[in-house]
Amino acid sequence: KGEPYVGTDWAYDSFMLLMRTRSANRTKWIANIKKANFNGAGGKVVFEEFLEGNEVSVITLTDGETIVPLETAQDHKQVGDGDQGPNTGGMGAYTPVSIATPEVLEEARARVLLPTLAALAAQGCPFKGVLYAGLMLTRDGVKVVEFNCRLGDPETQVVLPLVEGGLTECFYRVARNQPPSPLGDLEGSEWALASETGAASPPTVAFEGERASGFAGCNRWFATV
Repeated sequence: KGEPYVGTDWAYDSFMLLMRTRSANRTKWIANIKKANFNGAGGKVVFEEFLEGNEVSVITLTDGETIVPLETAQDHKQVGDGDQGPNTGGMGAYTPVSIATPEVLEEARARVLLPTLAALAAQGCPFKGVLYAGLMLTRDGVKVVEFNCRLGDPETQVVLPLVEGGLTECFYRVARNQPPSPLGDLEGSEWALASETGAASPPTVAFEGERASGFAGCNRWFATV
């Protein structure tokens, strides 16, 4: 269905490829992936359905039963302006996301988040902490792109500054097997925007020595990946 994503089972995000060739050429694609090896992971190839729509990051705190969502966010993956170039871990994010309506969030809660927690508990590994769901809003409804058990990057940079009082109380309650407390109102403003700045080299090539400037009046976070 659509143009499938193809990747390996190692550092999967980093080596995801969009197969745009005809079916006759796909065997050659797979052979090239195996030949490239990707640190030993090229022997196993993963196919995924192509999901067309808008991606939304839903970050929640949970004690395994109760879910407290943070503000929704949307990040942008491609390294160049105008959604050009290869994918990265994220070149920026904003919050809130207008397309993440109350109806969409209820669908995500009922069809994705709560069933996931129930399935983990049924398998003997109940989950407590931060549950991050990367969701694609498609014509067929909400579909899962990825799960994380951490705050997302770069979504965290836009979501956390708007949480009044921070998350310490929520984390403390979850650690003591109590439901996370409801979050306060947004602090100071109703939106936030973050942009990543990096070297001009492609994301798969390490490069050092370039100077970064132009940050007057901005909050700055430094990260290495």
